[in-house]
Amino acid sequence: MSVDSDLGSQLFCPLRLRAESPHPFMISASLSDDGDFGLERDHLKTVLTAPMRRLQQKTQVFPLDVTSSARSRLTHSLETAEYARLLTVFLIREDARFACYEKQLGLCVSTAAMLHDLGNPPFGHFGEAVIRGFLNDLCNSCGEGLTDEEKLDLRAFNGNAQGLRIVHTIQRLNLSLGQLAAMIKVPLTAPELRRSGLALEKAGVFLTEGEILARLEEVWPGRARHPLSFVMELADDLAYSLADLEDGTDKGLIESVDLFSLLEQLCEVLGLKLTDFAPNRQDLLQSCAQRKSAVLQQLRELLSNLYLQQCARKLSQCQQQWLEQGSVDLSALEAIQAVKVLKRFENSRVYADREVEGLELTGASYLRYLLTAYGSLTKLNSRDFAKLLAGEGGDPYFRRLCHRISRRHLAAYQKAVSLNPAHELYYRIRLCVDYISGMTDTYAGAEYRLLSAGS
Repeated sequence: MSVDSDLGSQLFCPLRLRAESPHPFMISASLSDDGDFGLERDHLKTVLTAPMRRLQQKTQVFPLDVTSSARSRLTHSLETAEYARLLTVFLIREDARFACYEKQLGLCVSTAAMLHDLGNPPFGHFGEAVIRGFLNDLCNSCGEGLTDEEKLDLRAFNGNAQGLRIVHTIQRLNLSLGQLAAMIKVPLTAPELRRSGLALEKAGVFLTEGEILARLEEVWPGRARHPLSFVMELADDLAYSLADLEDGTDKGLIESVDLFSLLEQLCEVLGLKLTDFAPNRQDLLQSCAQRKSAVLQQLRELLSNLYLQQCARKLSQCQQQWLEQGSVDLSALEAIQAVKVLKRFENSRVYADREVEGLELTGASYLRYLLTAYGSLTKLNSRDFAKLLAGEGGDPYFRRLCHRISRRHLAAYQKAVSLNPAHELYYRIRLCVDYISGMTDTYAGAEYRLLSAGS
């Protein structure tokens, strides 16, 4: 693929896996998916979907606090979307041949960025680890009730693949193939990763969404990563590294001397001078002590500009590799090295904070209790579980648990079982995980208190 070929049809494939009903505001149904409008519809569906709203009650790093300015998953997703869009603007500046696709590029990457954390469970990546641990134990106890591939698939739970499942299977947004491809970081299932010797938790697609990969293979033989997925991931790295530094500072976790030391390291990596931040060393020390927010804003503007500029230039220089393979080695770029410095700093100064770890431990207690409670439904035989769902008797506790599972999750389960009843247990486990991982932090806490009352 090259920019001189029909790049639009390659990157923004408008085909969908399901028939799309005509948009009520279009005069002609034939125009409902024409040109940019298909991507506009995808963007609107993303904004309006309920899981997107729930991100405002999911923790990014720090505990949710009505008086705090710390990021939620929603605000992080919005910031990532903006950086992703700006990266395409810088790309067009580097190579004018992308200019005719400016609107499509901005729409597609910003929508992918808004979707990138949609499947994250309560309490962030620590919540992911808790769910993976539960599923690993459950798979060990299921014996022949699950196939080997299903066990690998369940053990590979992660927010990226779960986000795709939410979009396609549970919410049934019916996004275009180009938009779906742009949100998949690793276009491989867990069994495919195992055969390649790669880590299971990097799976970008669950078996339940395998039809997407099959269709993408038809559209783009070889199934390399979508180029705009790489842009989205670059934007994500920049957004969260800068945001976590600011939030950590707002929480009082970063002393002025630490901030000064960080600036020294960043200047060394970026080839800058401390005088870019203040006239002299003493003034900068004073600024770090008295005006941290101003220093951080200056750092954000400087680093983000360099990062976007350098990444765009490298993508333009290596456009053939980027477009064909879906990624480019950017590790030698100064701005990429600077973001790595930021991440190392945050690992020691922010993520290991007692408040953050306390939240994670509390969240783990909630999730483990809920997984155990709803996981008990997987111990029933399929006939008894079907009776519970139909309201035909059964254990009253289990029946009430079933009544709490959302209708969309139940609909996805029932549709899958109707098409492939031999794998009912696998779909039932997915049902429980879908429900719990879709909870907000606050709802998970409320559900825990409800079910554990008196225990």
